[in-house]
Amino acid sequence: MKITTVTRATLGLATAVGLAVGLGTSPATAQPAPTYAVTNLGTLGGDSFALDINLRGQITGTCRAAAGHEQAFVYSRGVMTPLGTLGGAYSFAYAINQVGDVAGDAETADGLQHAYLWRGGAMTDLGTLGGGPSQANGINSQGQVVGWAYLASGTYHAFLSQNGAITDIGASFDGRSIATDIDELGRVVGYYDAPGGSRPFRWAAGVISDLGTLGGTAGGANKINLFGETAGWSSYADNKARPVIFRGGAIVDLGTLGGNDGSAWGINDLGRTVGYSLTGDKRWHALLHRRGVLYDLNDLIPANAGVELIAATAIDDLGRIVGFGCFGGQLAGRDCSGGQLRAVLLTPPFGQMLQDLIELLNRLGPRGGRANSLRATLESADRCVGRGDAACLRGPLTAFAEELQAQAGEALTEEHARLLAAAVEGLRATQEYREPEGVPARERE
Repeated sequence: MKITTVTRATLGLATAVGLAVGLGTSPATAQPAPTYAVTNLGTLGGDSFALDINLRGQITGTCRAAAGHEQAFVYSRGVMTPLGTLGGAYSFAYAINQVGDVAGDAETADGLQHAYLWRGGAMTDLGTLGGGPSQANGINSQGQVVGWAYLASGTYHAFLSQNGAITDIGASFDGRSIATDIDELGRVVGYYDAPGGSRPFRWAAGVISDLGTLGGTAGGANKINLFGETAGWSSYADNKARPVIFRGGAIVDLGTLGGNDGSAWGINDLGRTVGYSLTGDKRWHALLHRRGVLYDLNDLIPANAGVELIAATAIDDLGRIVGFGCFGGQLAGRDCSGGQLRAVLLTPPFGQMLQDLIELLNRLGPRGGRANSLRATLESADRCVGRGDAACLRGPLTAFAEELQAQAGEALTEEHARLLAAAVEGLRATQEYREPEGVPARERE
């Protein structure tokens, strides 16, 4: 089986082993469609691709630097910053956690491809499993990193890296395996070699579960959320890949945008899912699956945005989406003829983000009587939005953040409280939120 990465073979970059993809007829919309503003994130030189976003609004991805080498970046507060390399010419970034750590791969001074963890401005080589190349694909807020690495035998296995040690978690598979993501609870997803194709798996505390397929021989898992829902791809007997969600032992086919191929690349803790699909005329288009409805994201952005969105790669719990699109050119398949491929951020209206935060709070299910106070505080903020009064948002959002600290470990688990606190910080960082005159800006790094 040939395995390719989201950012390399599928994006037209250098071929390497990594994340696999595939793609999905859109059901009739029975609810108001969401809307998004588009931000072109720019580039360090050449094409750029955004691959992940955290709740603080930090975005990571890869672009081609002016010298022609790929360069990993973090985009924050309007600035794109290169992450450097491990001593070689190139680097790729695939995932960012809630505290801003990045996982990817980079070239060493010896010309080898090695997985890394980037933290606090420094890139650490995670090594291999005894062979040559390795690549990190996912990271959680505890700094646990997953990916694939070669063994001395010449095959490659999924790995888990933590506390400076790299562990083979793919040894129980007969063939090659790749880990694509790890959630905040330490559950890992990915895919492994199987006769005629690949199979999706979930690994938790040493126990591996095969997530199955839609009846074909190809499938894989790309991203897992806090509730175990997993975005990926799967095939029927025709072996055409479909964007799917693996949920509670079932496989949900999300459909396609008119073509016969697709994949789900990202999912948030509300189950909103993004990816790409072939259209009826065989172009790649970014998709969003939200509340049971499949959307072409190109239908949800301003008509004068000047971009045709090719793929969406990640979505955070506030509904912000990152990916890449074709600016100023014509899209043929996934190629941007006569234009520029650029990383993009899609931002919903503030009220839409706040509603998603309220829904997330309800899904996390805080315990006890004080849970009602948390909900009431966010509902107060929602009334501010309804009145168009941005200044009044400061009070309820500040009160909500303070109450989260008080209720961590009580009404809410520590992990859930940290997640909600990061989401509030993300709301505060948006343009709609304004500090009153004379109040110093908060430190958000």
